[in-house]
Amino acid sequence: MAQMPGQFTITREIWTFWATESVASSTSYYGKVERRPAWFSIEYDLYTQDLGYVGFAKESLCFPWQSCDFDVFDCDGSLLYEAKLAELQSVGSSGSELAFEFKSADGSYLGRTSQLEGEGIQLGGLKTQETMSIVDTGDEEVAVMQHDTSQWIAMNWQVQVNMPELNGFANTVSAPLSDPRIVVIFAALRFRGTGVFSPAISCILLVLLVIGLIFGIRRFRRWRREREGPGWFFDDYVGGSYNEPERGGLLNNACCSGNRGKH
Repeated sequence: MAQMPGQFTITREIWTFWATESVASSTSYYGKVERRPAWFSIEYDLYTQDLGYVGFAKESLCFPWQSCDFDVFDCDGSLLYEAKLAELQSVGSSGSELAFEFKSADGSYLGRTSQLEGEGIQLGGLKTQETMSIVDTGDEEVAVMQHDTSQWIAMNWQVQVNMPELNGFANTVSAPLSDPRIVVIFAALRFRGTGVFSPAISCILLVLLVIGLIFGIRRFRRWRREREGPGWFFDDYVGGSYNEPERGGLLNNACCSGNRGKH
């Protein structure tokens, strides 16, 4: 497994077809996370520059503005890690907090995240948490993620990794949190509510949908006129059929043929 850079930026791409986040350090490109639709879920495929496709994550069902449980798999589809939302003991206080708990496929505890915030719809759009961290089994901070607070919608996250295992080689067996399939994919998951298409493609598809809807309405109106005839427009106002005015009334009952003869 290719090592993660000690410091990297994960950036949301604009012009790719599928929603994609690129991963690069200040000196080199590392890889990308690509979202693909799956059965009732979304898969997050991880590609590295050196090895290509190395694994994927799959989320459980939840609302777009919420964090979801997810599982991480290798490229053969074997389960590697599980990330579950849970109320955990707070790292910085005596209370509890909502956080992700990381476990290996055999159920052994690997680490956790800091408190999750902004799990609902906020005024002004989807609130994206400004800072996140991952701690190991000894509650030592091994990764910190943050984004530019001036961004209304987060387009990139800066990640600082502090893992001794990255100095030399990444032994993902003895130190699973050094596996980029946890840290990099988790950073990509912070772009919540972005769907499966990139921003540019999403805009294009939306415009095409609106054009198709307008065209469909115009075609339906033309078909309706041809089918119902010229009086169809008035049918809605007279109960569905056009009727002649009823005979009767003052004019119809009166004698309008002139004066009567005198007797």
